[in-house]
Amino acid sequence: MSLEHPPALEHNEQQQFLTERETANLLRVSARTLQRWRLTGDGPPFCAFGGRRLYARADLMSWALTQRRRSTSDPGNEAALARTNHEDAGPATTL
Repeated sequence: MSLEHPPALEHNEQQQFLTERETANLLRVSARTLQRWRLTGDGPPFCAFGGRRLYARADLMSWALTQRRRSTSDPGNEAALARTNHEDAGPATTL
């Protein structure tokens, strides 16, 4: 029985998950900003592997595209989603 090493991963496969520091560098924000976004739910999706928080590169790219704006007054996709969720809730009732 021989122990064979698995085939070497391509560079892209090695970088499928990024650390907090790598993610912060990629997005050009501080690690503290990522931590705050995790707490508030405002940032990109992350994976929890034990005590480590890692970010899938594909999730980061998808999330980054949702942050695109045409102007500083453009609320982006979040405002549209909030309006849709509010409309779906139906009229408010008072007692």
